[in-house]
Amino acid sequence: MKIAKWYGGKKFFIEESQIPKPLNDQLVVKIHSAGICGTDIHITQNLFPKEIPNVLGHEFSGTIHSVGPKLSKDFIGKKVTCTIYASCKECESCKNWSFMHCENSIRRDGAFCQYLLIDYGQEYFLSNDFDLEMASLVEPLACVISNLNLARLKNVNTAIVIGGGLLGLFSVAMLKLKGVKNIILSEPKNSRRNLGMEMGASHVINPYSDDIEKFISNFTDNKGVDLCIEAVGLPDLLAGSVKLVRPKGQIIMIGVSPKETIFPVDLYDLHYKEISISAAMGAGNSFEEALDTITMIYNPNLVAKRFSLNEIKKAFIEAEKGEGVKYIISPN
Repeated sequence: MKIAKWYGGKKFFIEESQIPKPLNDQLVVKIHSAGICGTDIHITQNLFPKEIPNVLGHEFSGTIHSVGPKLSKDFIGKKVTCTIYASCKECESCKNWSFMHCENSIRRDGAFCQYLLIDYGQEYFLSNDFDLEMASLVEPLACVISNLNLARLKNVNTAIVIGGGLLGLFSVAMLKLKGVKNIILSEPKNSRRNLGMEMGASHVINPYSDDIEKFISNFTDNKGVDLCIEAVGLPDLLAGSVKLVRPKGQIIMIGVSPKETIFPVDLYDLHYKEISISAAMGAGNSFEEALDTITMIYNPNLVAKRFSLNEIKKAFIEAEKGEGVKYIISPN
């Protein structure tokens, strides 16, 4: 089989390897779709720590190719989407933090390969008619839901989402699904703003040409929004969110800032306005909820382009430019 191994920067090399042989309760997935996540891009930019060499890719779907002796062969051929790794659900972190921080999980290679070894419990079986491209986006939707589940949405009437990438657009769609009346999307690219309208935004603004603070002030009669979702991962945007939110409002950090980033905000303003800031790292315990939800909000225009495994370097370059939303590797 072929593996796209990453050696730092934009250095990807296609290497040959044997198809893994599953032991005990392991499974091997034949990869259909593996999405390039913003995290993957930040890793190649040296913004997030990662061992070199490595196989990236944690948003994926496919079909079961083979199973270990402890599992039923009836699983073979079934469609699946998967979490990053299995969780024991028994350790301190699983019980009091989230499944994605399991102390006993095994970190295996990513999905930029033709066949991937996983542990029983990572897979979520899909119906025969479930679209596998859509299924590869369940993991990032779970990241959004995990964050929103920390928030108090009952009294949220007006929200702004900063950034119209996949997590931002999923945030727009989920806010719409949860009944938020006024949803503002701030995004510089016109194609993403249009997609934001399709997915439920009531208003879209261009932060490069529009004065966001003035717009929010006029729109809310100088009160500020109830909720701001920062979906880019830039500290200056997060700091600016404090000025957009009303007293006792909420800010959700869905975009992940690079390690050792400092939050450049006037803490007095934050304290005085009694603003709550929350964040969840990864899918948390929300993968199953995301799987149940994605068919309600999915828009096929989210996927900009598919690339073969041999084209992975080109795919990363295009994904980094950000003209489209989601770029997918199709290894098989």
